[in-house]
Amino acid sequence: MFTKGKDLKKELTSHGKNIPLLKKVFLAKGVVPRIMQVAESEFSEVCSMKDNCHSHPTMWELYYVLEGEAKYFVGDEIYKVMPGDFVAVAPNTPHYQEITKAPHRILYWGIAVED
Repeated sequence: MFTKGKDLKKELTSHGKNIPLLKKVFLAKGVVPRIMQVAESEFSEVCSMKDNCHSHPTMWELYYVLEGEAKYFVGDEIYKVMPGDFVAVAPNTPHYQEITKAPHRILYWGIAVED
């Protein structure tokens, strides 16, 4: 499978309650077993997603930072991330981001732990 990133349309994520958060989905649910999605997302401004703290009971969420800086709140840990950093969030772990340098672009994967 080949996906040309520049040809993908941006769509709204479900996590941007107060701040529009767009993503480009490279690989959608159902194409590869257990992959929920592979997407690139960009926070265009400095902001806090604290009101969007959430967890996924049946999915790992993996982030690779492409640009910008942020604090990732994962369970009881706080990670200060910058380009080149990778964060893995286990199922049932509350998490959210505070963007400290925008734009903040990430590549992320959702991987189901069960079918």
